[in-house]
Amino acid sequence: MTAGPGLLQISASVQKTVSVGVRRQIVSEPKTTFSDPAGAAPPTRFFGRPQHYMNPTRLFVGNLSYQTMENDLQDYFSQAGIVTSVNLMLDKMTGKSRGFAFVEFANQDEANKAIEQFHNKEFQGRPLTVNIARPREERPPQQRWGGGHRGGGDYERRERH
Repeated sequence: MTAGPGLLQISASVQKTVSVGVRRQIVSEPKTTFSDPAGAAPPTRFFGRPQHYMNPTRLFVGNLSYQTMENDLQDYFSQAGIVTSVNLMLDKMTGKSRGFAFVEFANQDEANKAIEQFHNKEFQGRPLTVNIARPREERPPQQRWGGGHRGGGDYERRERH
């Protein structure tokens, strides 16, 4: 593994065995590097975990009013440039807003302009938090329903003799 100027290069020689009659012949395929434009794509997994890359055109918008709708955000953020998508996060149980959203712009310059223009600015009575969205952090799996004693109940304590 070698590191080039801003690129990670991994060279690998792939060998396969080809049976020709009774004899076996080892055939080497050409080496593939990530800096080769026609070669392989960068890995999406490293040690079994998916790698998430930051998208500089996708913004996190926090501290939203719970009455804010996606079309409100679309209209407001279109002042900074072309908005390609708006994802308002909703509570699974109630269907109500969770108070944050993701807004994606057509290019990085428009996204940066939106950060400068709207971060800490009031929208629907609340100061917005606007910054480049980070990849979601890995969390341990949550134990949903059941499992374990939660206390309570009418249990008598027994003494050991």
